[in-house]
Amino acid sequence: MLRRTLPLILTLALWVTPLCAATIVIPPGEFKKASQELGGAVAYRNVAPASALGVSGFDVGVEATAIDISSSYQIDNSSYALLYMTRARARVGLPWGVTVGGMLGWSPNTLAKEYGLEVGKEILSDGVLLPALGLRGTYSRLGGLEPLSLSTWGADATVSKKILFLTPYAGLGPQWISSKLNGSTEAFWQMRYFGGLQIIPFPLLRVTAEVEREAKTAYTLKVGIGF
Repeated sequence: MLRRTLPLILTLALWVTPLCAATIVIPPGEFKKASQELGGAVAYRNVAPASALGVSGFDVGVEATAIDISSSYQIDNSSYALLYMTRARARVGLPWGVTVGGMLGWSPNTLAKEYGLEVGKEILSDGVLLPALGLRGTYSRLGGLEPLSLSTWGADATVSKKILFLTPYAGLGPQWISSKLNGSTEAFWQMRYFGGLQIIPFPLLRVTAEVEREAKTAYTLKVGIGF
């Protein structure tokens, strides 16, 4: 039932995403810097501990991210100190410690849009003494900022340890960014470092806060239901 619901949730999120686009203007010599910052903004964030969900597990929620950006480029003739991204996302568990998920989002202040996918594998289970260890691969793509085209591929390793209703976690990994603008192309990688805390105050309810450092610092808060 939950696996049949996942495509419906993502389709609904896309339907409510604004269809209009904004225009971005990047000064000469600032294209790579803008790609680094916007690539960090659109990077797929797992916002979850390392443990697998299990074959009957699911995680559905909404989240908001705030990230510092440069004021040297303009979006629809406006400069911004912060870029906000809101997302709807869903994850489901599969056999052998595998978790898959997807997200769709948009920026309420710039009209940027994004979508992404993830595949994760639990390497070590959360035990009495040892923490959980997971590996993930991610993909994300930015849209709605004409004529910029930008996509990211990422891989990360995460460790986490459940302590009663709290699960702190931390991780790192490289992020590959590819961007194009008016015939110019940038392709490079940069490291991501992140840490967070998942709180389960009531059964099924999950609240997760995460801080990430890439080109800039991003702050994310997620609220969802899961098992």
